[in-house]
Amino acid sequence: MEYTLESLREHEMFRWFIEISSVPRGSGNTKAISELTADFASVRGLQYERDALGNVVITKPASPRKENCEPIMLQAHLDMVCAAQSGKNIDMSVTPPQLVIDGDWLRADGTTLGADNGIGVAMMFALLDNTDTVHPPLVCVFTVDEETGMEGAYGLDKSRLGSRRMLNLDAEREGEFFAGCAGGNKAVVRIPVTSLEQDGDSWRIELDGLAGGHSGVDIDRGRAAAPVLMGRVLMELRCSAEMRCARLECGQADNAIADHATADVVCAAGFDLPGTLASLESTFHAEYGITDPGLHLRAERIDLPKETLDDAGTDKLICLLLNVPQGVIERSSHIAGMPQTSSNLGVVRVGPDSIYAEACIRSAVATQQDWINLRFASLVKSLGGTVERCRGAGAWEFVPGSPLRAECIMAWKELFGVEPAVRISHAGAECGIFVAEMPGLDCVSLGPTIENVHTPNERLNIESSIRVYNYLKYVIARL
Repeated sequence: MEYTLESLREHEMFRWFIEISSVPRGSGNTKAISELTADFASVRGLQYERDALGNVVITKPASPRKENCEPIMLQAHLDMVCAAQSGKNIDMSVTPPQLVIDGDWLRADGTTLGADNGIGVAMMFALLDNTDTVHPPLVCVFTVDEETGMEGAYGLDKSRLGSRRMLNLDAEREGEFFAGCAGGNKAVVRIPVTSLEQDGDSWRIELDGLAGGHSGVDIDRGRAAAPVLMGRVLMELRCSAEMRCARLECGQADNAIADHATADVVCAAGFDLPGTLASLESTFHAEYGITDPGLHLRAERIDLPKETLDDAGTDKLICLLLNVPQGVIERSSHIAGMPQTSSNLGVVRVGPDSIYAEACIRSAVATQQDWINLRFASLVKSLGGTVERCRGAGAWEFVPGSPLRAECIMAWKELFGVEPAVRISHAGAECGIFVAEMPGLDCVSLGPTIENVHTPNERLNIESSIRVYNYLKYVIARL
């Protein structure tokens, strides 16, 4: 079928996804989407509560003759990662994603789409709005600021939710049910540096075209990380051109594999920097040509910066970029091929007096998560800096005999004739917070196929979304 935005608006779920997508809703900027959610409930006469953080809980009474069924809780988060293509001057705090149909996929023009987790929110809106679906009592939980520490889920008062069965709609692979996840936390790095006036040739180095991706979903795909490659570039220049760095901008979120970096540098006069970059680009293509075929490295002349980092500061920056833990560090001995412990340096900002960085550290084993945090702290301490370990989600432990999961699997087999896969996710999930605070809570996480989340290449499969929404109506009726 050939889709248009107009034809998608005729679908009960996509109509709401398009509505949600018209509201800027980056993490920390969720007041408008929270108000829209509360207004949605008010207009329909549905009972709702909106807390001081912006979380919204909407309840819908059961269908006739289903009043005595056990309630089912649905959960998704209202916020999204905001990231734009390198070179695109788009302020996503005021400009929402501009939706584009691309065959069987829905994407945004030059930015993240926000299907993570807007499609889950849209499914819940559609179910609440639908008058035909048979269902038990519904408790729909919309949280805020999931992408920046799950602050909404942490702050939500769960004592009145009234359900011990929860379907989380924040998974990204159709036909896979998630029944556990790794824990994770953000590490914030600050290293003081000193700047001086410098002479020489001034250049702006651009590294872009990397695939990027979600640091939980895509961390094991061998993709290049922009901070690591830029560290190699700076090291090469430092050794051969007496380079000093004036500025570095890399990445947009700790939990996204950085897909671009920009550095302003001053090199010895007359040094052939374009030639050096061309050689490095060839090396990088040989190493990452399969995973990151769009990788591009280039330079242009700029005016001489007023100041650059001194020798010590430049060396500290390079040491951090080259030695920080990056990628999969340990794999599970219980589930073949599953990443168990990983680290992702997602953001680096360098100014005249500081090096600032953010990393996302994940592990299904709490002691290994602690170990990686200690590795960070040890490295940064040796560079004269500090690391702040921010609160993160705990691990969601796999429960072998989940009744809810058994019902979901049976419903999938009945509807599609095949058995879904059951996975443990390396990405963090709000389920871990709910399970920790609601003893006896039975959880399953599911969703349609979304690719390249947390990047401007994010895209949502339209047919998959429709199938999963139809399944959601089916399994809720079955429950």
